[in-house]
Amino acid sequence: MRGKSLGFFATKSDMFSLVEAIDATSSINITQAGEVVDGKLTVFSRLVDVPGLGVSSHPTSVLNDFYLICKPGVAVSLRKVSTKQGGVRYILDQKENLGTLVFRPGGEYFGEGIIVSEVSTIYQSGDGLDLFKLFEKKIKGNFKKNSLLLCRARSLRGPCEGY
Repeated sequence: MRGKSLGFFATKSDMFSLVEAIDATSSINITQAGEVVDGKLTVFSRLVDVPGLGVSSHPTSVLNDFYLICKPGVAVSLRKVSTKQGGVRYILDQKENLGTLVFRPGGEYFGEGIIVSEVSTIYQSGDGLDLFKLFEKKIKGNFKKNSLLLCRARSLRGPCEGY
């Protein structure tokens, strides 16, 4: 299955400008993805309410928090994964959730640089693709392309200015 993804670099203020633009024109649900402990899902109705937005807690983008985005009224499903020790873990990801988008907000990493942010979907049709196109339009409208990277002109020195 071939999906779509778009990476971009954003400071904290850049990220807030982007998510405010998305929140102003869209109604979405944002659920923290990854391992779900005790079956408790953390859900937001606005991107600006996501804690720590625009600040990376880890220097590797795949180890930072990520979110599953869907249209309101769409129920998300947990995936049951058996462990080698005989236990069970529950994972929220895109595999069991048709019509969703993955949002990995990167951002500033302790003044050392900017960690890449990404939106992606593994689906080529339906709500997942519609959500991808919405984010893609807002990102490309708010960020400029520099070689293969999308970034704001005022982002920290680095990907935009080419160390």
